[in-house]
Amino acid sequence: DDKVQGTQYFDVEIFDASGGAVFDESTDGEISRSLARVTIMDDDKSRSIAERVILMLGTNEQNISAASTSWKEQFLTAVRVGDEEDDGELTSKPSMLEWTLHVLSLPWKLIVALVPPAELCGGWPCFVLAIILIGILTAFIGDLANLLGCALGLKNTVVAITLVALGTSLPDTFASRAAARCDKTADAAIGNVTGSNAVNVFLGLGVSWTIGSCYWWSTGVTPKMLAMYQDVPWVFEGKQIGDPIGLIVPAGQLYVSVAIFVSCAVCTIALLQVRRTLLGAELGLTYRWPTAMLLVCLWILYVGLSSAMAYDAF
Repeated sequence: DDKVQGTQYFDVEIFDASGGAVFDESTDGEISRSLARVTIMDDDKSRSIAERVILMLGTNEQNISAASTSWKEQFLTAVRVGDEEDDGELTSKPSMLEWTLHVLSLPWKLIVALVPPAELCGGWPCFVLAIILIGILTAFIGDLANLLGCALGLKNTVVAITLVALGTSLPDTFASRAAARCDKTADAAIGNVTGSNAVNVFLGLGVSWTIGSCYWWSTGVTPKMLAMYQDVPWVFEGKQIGDPIGLIVPAGQLYVSVAIFVSCAVCTIALLQVRRTLLGAELGLTYRWPTAMLLVCLWILYVGLSSAMAYDAF
């Protein structure tokens, strides 16, 4: 045909032989059946440059057509208010709250709709562009948080454990809640949290610190660096302008914040163990609201003590 499909194949299974026929055990399959693979070679003699590129990408015209339709549907879904039935009619008239939330989220929906469908080229364009958009949006949100903290007179450490942490962790909270309610075990909920933290620590800090270390090793000590980190002069002992140096990340009050966090985490684990022993379950059942309030109080305690230490209140 005239479609760019490339070489294709399908498997044939032959079984239930009758009339005294038997299968050869030395071929694919076994004594009771036989397997065969039928290969349909791409016998088209002429290919345009575009068609050859399509084949090199490991896809075909059908996949591209389906991906194009899905990509278009992403934008239609982004600008649509409310849910539609199969015939295109709205299931119900959108409320004022739905309109308000739609207007506020429309720019973000359109940005996310730029990500190609996963059906295109094995999902690699979707993966790469999604990672790029996540990085851009993360940098944008980080700058907005710093500007808001500057306007409110808050230190960066306080902004990080309050505004930024809430904005990035609330989606994980709702996802873990949904997983805990729908699954028989808490594996999905815990896996979501640990996976998110692993990405933040190993990928987020690891990649950025590796790039920073390579940059400062190639750039060397600069007068601006000496002025910026003059409160830690021991770092520059024996160093001169232009000498290679690693990435400098002052700890500040981080050790205090980590100690408070670990203490609250130990209290949380102890609380879950008590619930398991006395009630038979960590989640739900009786005393679920007092348990939730206690955990919220632990978070408030962590934020309050860490913020107080950041401003040298103790």
